Amino acid sequence: MNPDHTLTALETGFPLYHWYFMKKWHHSLKIKSHLFPERVTLEGISRAWSIRTLTEYFVSHYTEFPNVDAYLSGYGIKVAGFKKKITLSALPMREQLLPDRTGPAT
Repeated sequence: MNPDHTLTALETGFPLYHWYFMKKWHHSLKIKSHLFPERVTLEGISRAWSIRTLTEYFVSHYTEFPNVDAYLSGYGIKVAGFKKKITLSALPMREQLLPDRTGPAT
């Protein structure tokens, strides 16, 4: 898996995925800012509605990485001999993950 490709896919794919991810991320940042005001500031990020822009902000302000590419390259997963491409349609759907609610509780 290549985090840079995943980031691009989230930003250019189905807009609902990007919107949901950013909504959750902004919400968690508000909580962190409230709990740790001396460590997390929301200045400069409240208008950042791009995953890449927000990632670049945090990499430059809160890590030792020289840039976002160096940061993302640290998260790549390489498996020797792994050649199968995984698509979203190959992943389990909600119906497969949740128990049948029409039957008796177990």
